[in-house]
Parts: sequence; C-alpha cells; structure tokens
Amino acid sequence: LARQHDDASELHAYLYWRYDANAVRHLFRVATGLDSLVLGEPQILGQVKQSVRAAENAGTLGQLLGNVFRKTFSVAKQVRSETALGHGAMSVSSAAVQLAKKIFGSLAGRRAMVLGAGEMAELALASLQAEGVRAAIVANRTFERAQALATLYGATAVHYEAAWNALPD
Repeated sequence: LARQHDDASELHAYLYWRYDANAVRHLFRVATGLDSLVLGEPQILGQVKQSVRAAENAGTLGQLLGNVFRKTFSVAKQVRSETALGHGAMSVSSAAVQLAKKIFGSLAGRRAMVLGAGEMAELALASLQAEGVRAAIVANRTFERAQALATLYGATAVHYEAAWNALPD
C-alpha cells in the first residue's frame, strides 16, 4: 500500500499497530464484536474467518498465527454462547435502517438507494425490504454486481457514476 503512494506518511493517520499480547487482545475484541460500531455484530467474525481461509489457501498463515486464530474463534464462540452480547445483535446495515426508521418514521412504501453490492449492501436491502421499502436502487462500481443484487431483491441497478443523478428517485 505504501509503495502505491508517493508519501506513505499520509497513511499513518489512518492506521494503527498492535503488538504481542495487545494484538491478540485486539483480535479477540474485534472477533467477539466488542470493538465494533454495533456492539456484538457478527459480520466481522465472518470476515476474519474468510481472511484466515484465504491466508491458509495462500500458504501464508503459519503455525503461530493459526493457533492464535483458532483460539480467537473459540473465544468468540464462548462469548456468544455464555453472555448476552450476541442476543439481538444486528449488523451495521440493519442498525442504519433502524436509524432511518427513527428519523423518517415508517419506511413502508418508501424508496431507497444502496451504494455497493457486497455483503453489507445485501443486508441493508434485506432490512429495507423487511421494513416495507417498496423500491430500491442499487449502485455499484461493477454494474454486473449491482444488477445481480438488484435482481435478488426486485430493485433497479444503476451504474455507480449515475447514482447521483438517480438520487432524486
């Protein structure tokens, strides 16, 4: 990442480092949902698991980190089963929909636009649909992904560049 920027020092404002026991503690907090925008949200644990699988497949995980991640998954499971942290946990996307509902009242019959076509966008569309949003627009940099997600939810896909022009809709 630093090689792609002329001045890598610009990146330092957006990064932080953890070492040794502090790194493991941070990993545990992230994986259990304690260090999340929405307390207890489970999506990050899934992302950590995907990253570990990718590292295993690439042959870059190593024994020490493999052991740390196995313990991380064990700790996350224990926290979710032995505490109330995971009960009623929601994703950032569903929290955003609930916030919209508080601000605008009922979302039934309304229209919405979702920027992106990844996992969070899909969760947002599901939450919007559950709240009665009648029509949605999906905009993504890769139009084919926007189209595929829009098809699943009966939404309309637009090219990302056209999102601002579609916003009044």
